[in-house]
Amino acid sequence: MKTDFLKFNSIKKKLFLASMLLVLIPTICILIVVSIWVTSKGREDFIARATGEMSQVNNVIDILLDNAIMNLETMCTHPAALQIGNNLNNYSNSKEKVILTNIPRGPVEAELFRHFKLILNTHPDYIELYLGTKYGGFVSSDDSS
Repeated sequence: MKTDFLKFNSIKKKLFLASMLLVLIPTICILIVVSIWVTSKGREDFIARATGEMSQVNNVIDILLDNAIMNLETMCTHPAALQIGNNLNNYSNSKEKVILTNIPRGPVEAELFRHFKLILNTHPDYIELYLGTKYGGFVSSDDSS
């Protein structure tokens, strides 16, 4: 009896099969086209958003670098920075631990230290400012041990 159902010997079965194919084939085609369109649109939207985000990241990096350059120019044009020579404490040959609160600072180094502290107070994102010279001199805004 099961084998009779699989045979297409009646008009009723043939019409049913034809009507099912008339419904299924366009539905499958529509699903395939919509799937391709949604995938393509999703990819385009992702690329557009990623490009926009990368542009914003690029702008932020440009602003950060520009601010860093302007801050550096401000620090370098300070009168004490213009007097730097071989007059900063040199720690390059020091083998002992240096206690930063006890070091004697010359007038130029003391002024740079105060200037660095002022910059740290107005720039909360900065952790430490320091300056080194070709002579081995070094000054830092960090006075902790």
